[in-house]
Amino acid sequence: MAVTLIAYLFIFFILQFAVAAYNYYRKPLLPHCTKSSKAKISILIPARNEARSLPFLLESLKQQSYPDFEIIILDDESNDGTAEIALQYANSFDNFTVIKGKPLPAGWTGKNFACAQLAEKASGDYLLFLDADIVTRPQLLASLAQAMSHDKLTLLSIVPQQQLMTLGEKVSVPLMNHMLLTLLPLPLVSEHEMPVFAAACGQVMCFNAHKYHTYQFHERVRTEIVEDLCIMRTVKQLSQKGKTLMGNKLVGCRMYKGYLEAVNGFGKNFLGPFNDKIALFLTYMLPMVFGPLLVWCLTGTIGFLTLCAILFGTRILTSLLANEDVLTNVVLLPITLFNLFIIGSTAIYIHLSGRGKWKGRTIRKAPVLRYPSDGKLSA
Repeated sequence: MAVTLIAYLFIFFILQFAVAAYNYYRKPLLPHCTKSSKAKISILIPARNEARSLPFLLESLKQQSYPDFEIIILDDESNDGTAEIALQYANSFDNFTVIKGKPLPAGWTGKNFACAQLAEKASGDYLLFLDADIVTRPQLLASLAQAMSHDKLTLLSIVPQQQLMTLGEKVSVPLMNHMLLTLLPLPLVSEHEMPVFAAACGQVMCFNAHKYHTYQFHERVRTEIVEDLCIMRTVKQLSQKGKTLMGNKLVGCRMYKGYLEAVNGFGKNFLGPFNDKIALFLTYMLPMVFGPLLVWCLTGTIGFLTLCAILFGTRILTSLLANEDVLTNVVLLPITLFNLFIIGSTAIYIHLSGRGKWKGRTIRKAPVLRYPSDGKLSA
């Protein structure tokens, strides 16, 4: 029994190292581009109580080198002056609109409904949905347009470089990229047709506008909390081409402001990559958190140090690819793994109780939707 457990744990961590090494070798990064295309880009920003973050995004968009874009901001029933702050930037852009979101109807999650409303108002060839806490670099729009055109994509999702200001953020937020880059060979998102090879980041989602209006992606996943992953799966189910890339320093994001916000934020969607299956998630979380300690108890120092070398090597590779501070991530890895247990336990509680809240709204769990291969939306 002990030998089997030890073998399982080493295989578990070696496979993660192999996936991280493959991703590092393939380097799925958004290529930098400064040449503008003729395509118009609609920048669509759903904003609910984003008065603190929105100015940083809009200031960064002022610096875009791309000539033809519009900005549409949807104020999603904010109570912190988000709309007023947005309107202060009306004279800074040639094509800038702020719209008031409609009340959230039954059967929709808030972000999906906001994005669907934004898409109705957009006139661009590409629809670029940005979270309000994003900060862009001047070449972002040109790089997105080039990638969309070159690869003939229906959806391009970008994982931003995470900006970590507090210790609480540094021991929690990097879990997202570490999980992404150790659980899935990222190039398979575009290179393999099976929906199981899907990953996306809802912070930056760029759609071909014609394909979006044809398939109404946010409407299709209107009940979903982890809408980004569900949309990418839907894209693949419809035999469309999707791709997910790391941001390559072209876009940054302070995802959560502090430890408690990170735990609450991740808690609402942490089970999504595991199809909301608690048992499946536990097969990942428990070895990650308790595996090194078990190996130490069962094999002694040599086995423990060997496993640590694999684990730290994996962490170095994912940190380099995500443009995160390598030394900080390595030093804080034991605390980060403990926080995987905290966040995972929170996610399980929210999933079972249905009591998750985000920005004043109750986040209710919903079943994963399945769609027929013909692409027709069923009720």
